[in-house]
Amino acid sequence: KSIQNLFQRIIVKKEYIKSPAINLVHLDTVDKNKRLDATINQIGDYLKEDRKVCCVFNNIEKMSEMQRSINSKISEKIKIGTFYSDSKGDCTNNILSGKFGDYDVVLVTNYFLNGINITNDGLTNEEIKAGKTSTQKYGVVIDLGSEYARINAMDTIQTVNRFRN
Repeated sequence: KSIQNLFQRIIVKKEYIKSPAINLVHLDTVDKNKRLDATINQIGDYLKEDRKVCCVFNNIEKMSEMQRSINSKISEKIKIGTFYSDSKGDCTNNILSGKFGDYDVVLVTNYFLNGINITNDGLTNEEIKAGKTSTQKYGVVIDLGSEYARINAMDTIQTVNRFRN
């Protein structure tokens, strides 16, 4: 069918083979240390489950603090990458080619939400050409923020849908 006009309603039904599990933690606090600890704990839980972790931020400045916190509170051996508008390097190249590569945790801004798909982790070029998708499991951590520094809740839905495999 074609779209009749710009205001026509289009319903997209997305079916998952397995629905994503969502773990919501309500933090009724503006204490940034409590929020950071909750985020670090969730990242640690996902890593113990052998998942790669994507942690979404509303600005780049918070990324370096999170990187230091993950390395000091969980392990210095965790390989952490960053992905944001105009970022460069191996992590960015990996994300743009549809994979996390050997990064355990990738810290991203809302830029990640604009249509990046992660489907090629752990696959050879031949497997990708054959239409296979990665079986890698992921965890997404988003601190929706306090009243004046929040990420829109709709971004959470967008992020979950980035992982199309």
